[in-house]
Amino acid sequence: MQNQLDAGIVSRVDLAQAQTQLEQTRAQLVAENIVRAQFEHAVAVLVGKAPSAFSLEPGPLPQEVPTFDAGVPSGLLERRPDIASAERLMAAANAQIGVAQAAYYPDISLASAITLMGGNLSALLQLSNAVWSVGPQLAATLIDGGALKAQVEGARAKYDAQVANYRQTILVAFQQIEDALVQQRVLVQQEQVQRAAVAAARDAERLSLNQYRLGTVPYTTVVLSQTAALSAEQSLLNVRLSRLTASANLVLAVGGGWRDTDLPAPMPIGGLDQTPQPPMPTAQSVSPQQPWWRFWSR
Repeated sequence: MQNQLDAGIVSRVDLAQAQTQLEQTRAQLVAENIVRAQFEHAVAVLVGKAPSAFSLEPGPLPQEVPTFDAGVPSGLLERRPDIASAERLMAAANAQIGVAQAAYYPDISLASAITLMGGNLSALLQLSNAVWSVGPQLAATLIDGGALKAQVEGARAKYDAQVANYRQTILVAFQQIEDALVQQRVLVQQEQVQRAAVAAARDAERLSLNQYRLGTVPYTTVVLSQTAALSAEQSLLNVRLSRLTASANLVLAVGGGWRDTDLPAPMPIGGLDQTPQPPMPTAQSVSPQQPWWRFWSR
């Protein structure tokens, strides 16, 4: 525009419009540095470093987005910390029922005692007057007014609550997985459509610029077409970001990865026996058409 203005082909208005568009686009680029810095700080926290001591160099966008493969084993959900915690709380509540029921039984203990007996004070302190006894002692509550029964019922109620919480935790995990799967599938289609929109916007930009050079359209038409092309490219980048975010959410939802080889061997929780219990329903593998149901009963 500056060269055309110097040659007397265009007016200063065209130069001002081009300069305005250039500076607005530069301002958007500067503002993106804030968003990038926030993501960089988030990555630093995830890897256990201070944000000020971590730096991630800019690089090209990934060509491929990790996608879901059919046949993910549902056992990967057992590695989720929230599911493991809910399972242990349920087991602890189950053990408390036995503790409450044990209060019904009497306490039996073996005790011994030594006493001194004598007719007068001087004979009382002699060893020959010592009397000893040994035998079992039995202690039990005869009348408790229903307190023990109430404790057992309370323990069972807490167990039922923990079972419900365990099931709800698993259902939330299934929901997160299904949400990520739907996002992945839909965003792939959206990216294809958005790429077509970007191609059309770039073609319109090229045609309007050629028409302006021939003097058939004002420069305002070029500005509008360039603005539309920039907006379409930004939308495409946002769709790409959404695909990457959905892929990361899926990794998080299945407990760190969707292949057994990607994950470390499971460790016992709290050093307790992790022998699997009889399942209620089970799923050996999972696919986008197959629900992720796996509950355990104790």
